[in-house]
Amino acid sequence: MKISIYCFVLLVFIATTIVYAEEFNAVKTSSDELSWTKLGEKVWFSPITGNEKTPGMYVYRVKFEKGHKNEPHYHTDERVVTVLAGSLYVGFGKEFKESEMVKLSTGGI
Repeated sequence: MKISIYCFVLLVFIATTIVYAEEFNAVKTSSDELSWTKLGEKVWFSPITGNEKTPGMYVYRVKFEKGHKNEPHYHTDERVVTVLAGSLYVGFGKEFKESEMVKLSTGGI
């Protein structure tokens, strides 16, 4: 029996999706239900899934108290930030330049 290339690609896609779906545990929970760890003054952290110190995807939440300012730093991995509530000001570069920061409001990515 001959299988067309399209059927083959579809089967591979479905199999891959099933494997990744089993490895990723989707979590839908409110901020109040999470386990929060204080990282520093005015900063809290809660892991959702995965681990940022190992290869692969991970998700966590961070809460900053109003007015918190992070010193310039960098990340060696790629990150996507979504503002769930409030505002987050983001800057780029080696120096803290408040006048050049961009405001991300609730829902901002």
